[in-house]
Amino acid sequence: KDREIYLVERFPHQFDSISNIKSSIYILNKDNFHKFNDHSESEDIEVRAEENQKVQAELKIPNTLNFIKKYGVKLYPYEDREKFGIPKDDKYIVQGILKTYLWKIEDDSKEGRLQGKKQIEKIKLTWNKYNDIIDRLIFIIDNLSKEERQRFVNNIYDKQNNKFNEKGIQRAESKVKGVN
Repeated sequence: KDREIYLVERFPHQFDSISNIKSSIYILNKDNFHKFNDHSESEDIEVRAEENQKVQAELKIPNTLNFIKKYGVKLYPYEDREKFGIPKDDKYIVQGILKTYLWKIEDDSKEGRLQGKKQIEKIKLTWNKYNDIIDRLIFIIDNLSKEERQRFVNNIYDKQNNKFNEKGIQRAESKVKGVN
């Protein structure tokens, strides 16, 4: 409520994909959440709860895009993404994909790993030009200790030079080489 909210397309015509899609907003108890900023420059971009939450209410939305527009969310097309600090080359998105994977597997549970793998497979359908590097990096992550994973993912992409840290990736690969 205090500031402008905007969405920037990460790939062409992404907003079209939510045009006639039904969705829901689930109302939860805000007192059970805390700020979380491990993956963002901003301190208040995400909140998390430590335990599963009971849904207090559900707001059904017949058309997600119309709903977003109705409530004043500004939409910026793919062509304008650089104005918002999103690089023209979208290799950086691989690091975000891997951070999402880390959240799924952070408890090292079988269920978390299964959810993480399913999510990666869905993402690879959209970002298929990065499937080889994603598979390569997931293999490394799966064979690193819990303590090493986050550090590895934080250092695999050099935003300033818009490229993967190939030497760091090779060092990690040699460390886990032969592990199945």
